[in-house]
Amino acid sequence: MGTAAGMLAAARADIGLSGRPNKITRDYASRNGNEFLSAPWCDMAVTYWARKSGNRAAVLPGGDRAYTVWHAQDFQKIGRWYSGTVANVNRAKPGDIVFFDWGQSNSIGAIDHVGVIEKVLGGGRVQTIEGNTGDAVRRRVRSASVIAGYGRPAYGVDDYKWDGKVPAGEPALVKGDTGKRVRDLQSALIKAGYKLPRYGVDGDFGDETEAAVKKLQADHPDIVPKVTGKYDQQTATALAKKLGQEPPKPAPSKPKPPKAPSTPAPPWPGRYLRQPPIMRGDDVRRWQARMKERGWRITVDGAYGPESERVCRAFQAEKGLEVDGIVGPITWRMTWEAPIT
Repeated sequence: MGTAAGMLAAARADIGLSGRPNKITRDYASRNGNEFLSAPWCDMAVTYWARKSGNRAAVLPGGDRAYTVWHAQDFQKIGRWYSGTVANVNRAKPGDIVFFDWGQSNSIGAIDHVGVIEKVLGGGRVQTIEGNTGDAVRRRVRSASVIAGYGRPAYGVDDYKWDGKVPAGEPALVKGDTGKRVRDLQSALIKAGYKLPRYGVDGDFGDETEAAVKKLQADHPDIVPKVTGKYDQQTATALAKKLGQEPPKPAPSKPKPPKAPSTPAPPWPGRYLRQPPIMRGDDVRRWQARMKERGWRITVDGAYGPESERVCRAFQAEKGLEVDGIVGPITWRMTWEAPIT
């Protein structure tokens, strides 16, 4: 059975995805018809994240949804619908499915858009993750004025429980990390008196957690000589001292997989892979397949569209190349010659 945390992890993994058709619309169309390939995809995104995270039954009580009105009605039918008053919005929870009406009514029939609540900010405001907002997956902050209401999925019980011990600081935890060890760190920080008033123990090493770690480091200059915001072994020792515990031992490190040997690049195809317009052909497919081998999330369809450009830009940034989203001779060569780790 899935959890709200799993739903949010699936949504966070797609932040930055843009354009259509994309993997979300393709997944939906594979079950419901090709007319959805280029249709508005905000609710298709919620459907995709629910299915990917094992939350299909909880988030989609009426089955796959691309039409937001029907989705909201699904929650209403099972008694899990809350209208978008300020009081109700303040009682929302991470993982709730939030529906918007840009006409600022609380009418289900007027709903225009949908997302998933990531954090409740108070004052009738929530932080969300939404698909098809500016034709991309992005975080947004929304207020009760445009929230028609939200559905509360019947998620499984999150059985997380802190064991009371300071987590190891090796390997280090840094901003952007997620998971149980981050939750353990957050629990220990709160126990030590470093407040996390907005987000609490959410398993997401964000600005608030980083600020608390920096405060801990500043309070223990004898142990941590430099304030970095990174939770390393020195910082773990300082936190253990604060809580009267023995310094934790480093967490066992995972063995690094052997590096794959470099593969000679096939001959440069003689044309730059770029868009728009969307370029197609075997050389595009060959480049996409190689990027997929390297672990990049890319569809091997032989069409160099927005998804391919996004992956290209990220790869160029990783390798210190000029970031232009165009597969030229250097990017082409680096795709094969740089080792896959």
